[in-house]
Amino acid sequence: MQFADLGLRLAVTVALFTYAGYRLDRWLGTGPWLLIALCFVGVTGGMLSVVRGVNRWTAAEKASHEPPPEDTRDGGG
Repeated sequence: MQFADLGLRLAVTVALFTYAGYRLDRWLGTGPWLLIALCFVGVTGGMLSVVRGVNRWTAAEKASHEPPPEDTRDGGG
């Protein structure tokens, strides 16, 4: 389920930035340039979000499989 969240996050980010570029191009009359630029921004931001999510998930998995640290303190006073 966690990977579905990452895929959805990527798709929504790309879609929102692409739509924003489309709307700005229509409003400013700049042709497809803002659409293309914001699409690349969306892909970049979405991929960074996916990489961060995978790194968090990997770190959590690794931490759950490591034994607890041993107590190295001296027992005597």
